[in-house]
Amino acid sequence: MALLQEILAYNERFLAERQRPITKVPAKKVAVFTCMDTRLVEFLEPAMGIRRGDAKVIKNAGATLGGSAGDVVRSLAVAIFALGCQEVLVIGHSDCGMTRIDADDLRRRMLARGVPQHAIADLQPELGAWVCAFADPAENVRRVVGELRRNPLIPSDVPIHGLLVDPASGSLDLLVDGYGAAPPARRRQGKPATPAGCQRHSRAHGHPRPIDPCLLGISHTGPPGPGQPFRTSSGVRVPRVRTPFMRAGKANPMRPPAGEEIASCSA
Repeated sequence: MALLQEILAYNERFLAERQRPITKVPAKKVAVFTCMDTRLVEFLEPAMGIRRGDAKVIKNAGATLGGSAGDVVRSLAVAIFALGCQEVLVIGHSDCGMTRIDADDLRRRMLARGVPQHAIADLQPELGAWVCAFADPAENVRRVVGELRRNPLIPSDVPIHGLLVDPASGSLDLLVDGYGAAPPARRRQGKPATPAGCQRHSRAHGHPRPIDPCLLGISHTGPPGPGQPFRTSSGVRVPRVRTPFMRAGKANPMRPPAGEEIASCSA
């Protein structure tokens, strides 16, 4: 294919991609906090399979926080509470230039360009703290993840992951798996509870652990009569187990009425 035809064919794909509906709400419900390094521009997101409209991306020099209520934390709070982000990715990169910047040299350059001395002295945190914040990019990612995890403005049920990207190859190394640190997500209003959620609720309130019909392959119409066992789709007879929703001699408004279909879990 000649170069001109390649350009026109690419333009058709480009226009088709732009016609994809995109809103200010990130489609993948994720916020990415990373470094402003030029090598990551139009490189980091494709390496993660993130397209335009998929994520909120926050950048600064070195992917450092700069305070517990600074711009980064405020931006993450907006992404979570106002825009529906449910996970956070903190991504540093190897060969980060912030590990080699000399604070005294930077101060001299700023003064030479007319920046007042008092403006430099009033910086919070002070210049040496945010310019020479770290020597190891991987340790910086772990520290930032830990500080965000402990920050009261970030909900505890939001997983915060830490990764390190190679700006030359695009390979990602996992440093912190946020799923292991975050508690189970809260059940959203209007959504049916998952079996695991029901079991956690039952154990937390001292109830016997209920049998989940989905795990047994049960599909039937109406609840079994008193003393009758469940029968799984494979024909196995399962004895009834008393749960909070099966109280002898008492009507329970949460129990489905006789004859109401209980959906099969095989779908």
